Amino acid sequence: MLQFKLQKQVILSFLIAFAVLSACKPVKPISTAKQGLTLVIQEKERGYNGAAVAYNPLKSLYYTVFAGNANFMMEVFDGQGRPLYQTPTGQDARGLWWNPDSRQLEMNLYNSAGLATIPLDSKGYPMTKESNILFGQLARPENQTCAVYDTEAKEVLFYEDEGVITRYTRSTMRKVGTYTLQLPAGEDFSSFNVTSMLYTGKKKHELGLVNYAQKAVYLFDKANGTLTQKITLPSNAPVDMSFRVAYDNLRLWLYNTDTRTWLSYQLFEK
Repeated sequence: MLQFKLQKQVILSFLIAFAVLSACKPVKPISTAKQGLTLVIQEKERGYNGAAVAYNPLKSLYYTVFAGNANFMMEVFDGQGRPLYQTPTGQDARGLWWNPDSRQLEMNLYNSAGLATIPLDSKGYPMTKESNILFGQLARPENQTCAVYDTEAKEVLFYEDEGVITRYTRSTMRKVGTYTLQLPAGEDFSSFNVTSMLYTGKKKHELGLVNYAQKAVYLFDKANGTLTQKITLPSNAPVDMSFRVAYDNLRLWLYNTDTRTWLSYQLFEK
């Protein structure tokens, strides 16, 4: 019996060690993005500027929001992109993310309105009427910025302009610093989306911006701001100078205003 228990402990230790090593294994970005899953918005009229896509790994659900009005719809899709539920967002949303620590949806709001947390029902559907406003009158770099959440540092990130990203600690929303991104000689930040950025969480490629003129994703090392990868998007990818860009569940998301569809693109090797 003792030998059997020891064998089980050895096997369990091996599996844990393997899982840790697999999680730490560097993920390599690809040179050309590959289109994949789509989320077709069910509301046909309200909302134009798709602001964010967030993924709930506990329920395998995607959530989408529009910028511009508290009455615009938050929509819910399953892991295969099938529509499940729609409800008014209840706040004038910009960025939206899943917080793995609190296991809830969070979003930053227009101007200085702060952050909002959104409780979920047993199905994982948002109960937006019960959302809670945090850090009202929050000073922020730009009124329209769609924030992202750095799950490693537990910081909320806002893209300012000219390659500067402002960092706020999530617990108090106190400004703790900035990241300054660097481009190769001869390039500048004039053709990058001005409201939206990416946080991938992938080592040396944590931060990202979309260049709408070149139809490309630029990835940066948050440790020093250096450009580590430039990923070409398909020629028909819908890119814009503001909004309509998101990242979650290993996918870049771009919003097509004509078809009212979020299109996903694979950026990293599986």
